[in-house]
Amino acid sequence: MKKALVVLAVIFSLALVTSVYAQKWDSADEAQAIAKGKEFKFSGEIVSIDAKAKTALVKGPKGKTALGRFDYAKYEGAYKGVEDLKVGEKIVGTGVVINGYNWITRVADASKMPAAAGAPPAGATPAPAKK
Repeated sequence: MKKALVVLAVIFSLALVTSVYAQKWDSADEAQAIAKGKEFKFSGEIVSIDAKAKTALVKGPKGKTALGRFDYAKYEGAYKGVEDLKVGEKIVGTGVVINGYNWITRVADASKMPAAAGAPPAGATPAPAKK
């Protein structure tokens, strides 16, 4: 009975270690894919934020709402991280669509960006959120 418990404990611990290594590998793949992905520009108002998951819903100028992942975002202005974003704020930025996910690569406060300094066109919106 004790041998069976020891064997079971070893198998369980190996499964945990394997899953940790798999997560590290996935994260490296994501960073490489983001570097090679097709870039888009967006502007919109923040509808909701999940700081723990590093995601936010952004409503574009045409009323479409899209989910953005901020794991690899570079923040400009007063923003230091996804925790600094507030519901109702207007933001602009760039991102990359990979496997149906909107990976945000740069984000800035729209009110601090002059129109001539590269703000996205009025109709630019991110890819639609996955349901």
